[in-house]
Amino acid sequence: MTNPLDHEWLQLIQQAKHLGLTLQEIREFLQLNQKEIIHNDN
Repeated sequence: MTNPLDHEWLQLIQQAKHLGLTLQEIREFLQLNQKEIIHNDN
């Protein structure tokens, strides 16, 4: 059984792949945005 957040993430990744993004591009996007979120919180 998965929680709703896992299901949402799965849907987002599937949509990104449908748009032609590679898993590497998705990872890079998430890593870039994670750094920006951390930077903006300080």
